[in-house]
Amino acid sequence: MSKSIKRKKVSDISADESLGPDVSWGGFENKYFMAVIIPQDPSLTSINMSKDSNNMVSVAIKGTKSIIPPNQSDSLNYALFIGPKDYSLLKKQGILLEEAIEFDSFIPGLKWLSIGLLIFIKFLYQYVGNYGVAIIILTILIKLIFWPLGNISYKSMKKCKNFSQSLPS
Repeated sequence: MSKSIKRKKVSDISADESLGPDVSWGGFENKYFMAVIIPQDPSLTSINMSKDSNNMVSVAIKGTKSIIPPNQSDSLNYALFIGPKDYSLLKKQGILLEEAIEFDSFIPGLKWLSIGLLIFIKFLYQYVGNYGVAIIILTILIKLIFWPLGNISYKSMKKCKNFSQSLPS
């Protein structure tokens, strides 16, 4: 079963909203970083979001209520992730944190291509130590791969141009 990410803009949050149960994680994100809280038992967890009159948003994770008898203890375990949206780092967590990265926002359906290019750029980075140089190398490789197709296209355009010029007016 694939879980989906539910994003809310600050303007879309009403005074108090709840999602859940079965919330794997919740928190805040921007384009490059995220801060999330991860419950140990998602099936018993829901998330509450609220916004005050100053547009200050708060996110709270709620677990089930339990009564603790005298002289006994109980604990709720949560983990925190505060850091960059690094695909391989988020994927290692095993709870779909990597879904917070929006790969297909430009061209929907090409997420597989975006992830492949990201992995290849990181591979190149290991050898050149500079993302700018890695991007230049990737660009050159893509140009080399598509060069034969470009030549075929240019030849075809030239034939069409010559054909249209040879037609009587």
